[in-house]
Amino acid sequence: MKMRHIAVPITVALMGALTLAGCSSQSSNGSTPQPTGAPTAAGLADDIPTEEITTTVNEDLAAQLPADFGDTLTVAIDLSSPPARFIDEAGDPVGFNVDFTNLLTEKLGLEPKIENVPLAQIVPGLAAQRYDIAVNNLSRNPEREAQLDMVEYMQGSGGIAIPADNPNDVTEKTTSLCALHIGVLSGSYQESNTIPAINEECEAEGLDPVTFTAYGTNNEAILALGSGRVEAWIGNGTVAAYAAARNPEVFKSLTLENTWSHDNLGLPKGSELTEVVAEAFQELMDEGTYAQVLEKWGIENYALDQTSLTQTDVVQQ
Repeated sequence: MKMRHIAVPITVALMGALTLAGCSSQSSNGSTPQPTGAPTAAGLADDIPTEEITTTVNEDLAAQLPADFGDTLTVAIDLSSPPARFIDEAGDPVGFNVDFTNLLTEKLGLEPKIENVPLAQIVPGLAAQRYDIAVNNLSRNPEREAQLDMVEYMQGSGGIAIPADNPNDVTEKTTSLCALHIGVLSGSYQESNTIPAINEECEAEGLDPVTFTAYGTNNEAILALGSGRVEAWIGNGTVAAYAAARNPEVFKSLTLENTWSHDNLGLPKGSELTEVVAEAFQELMDEGTYAQVLEKWGIENYALDQTSLTQTDVVQQ
């Protein structure tokens, strides 16, 4: 069965943010280093992998869908974050969450209808039953669990990207970043929480603090690292892993210590689809297509062996 391509609207502004390779709108709390001569790298949305990964329908699972469900699964995804979910130059949704969506709908004999929904609108949209499911790396918290059914489907982590030759001897430990100039995503958890926490540790150990530049997109931040304008980048671990897998001569990725977590699919609370989705996703894991998706995007170490409707213990690797 061939993969289906789902067209969604795309604005010029979004495409520009994903593909911008030169200048960027950014804020900084420290001076930006001059380029060091490090090799440049392709942007996160350039030269993306195009391997098609397919599965077959499980008729028994398809028969468990509600009788009046129809043949379309409406999926909320925030298409703004390579490599998980973004839009390619042709205007099509791509990324590992899009691949998972296609496999899940194929397994259930459905057609996917991907809705490009900003992250802040996904949970209320699911709660209002505007969407059947979100495939968007949702983390658990009490507020979300009160409104949603959640299904664990992969691991998550914080990540560090550094030059491949690691001239500053950066490790997974946060204090190895002290005194460095770091790139982050503007408005991210790393900007508001992680960097202040790192600087508290740096101060406690008598080390110089981190300085940083906040970029409008991860694409801009990774390109800044590749050209030597920052000395490291911190953010979602899958972004660092993907950048390093695509450009091993330019980047190395590390997992920020003690940040492993489990990411979840989200469905409306009490959805009739929750258990059948969990079973279908488990079959994708068991048959190997799930692993193929992660390998395609260079993030195979983010695999889980089992889905779960409840939070399971996280092992810090």
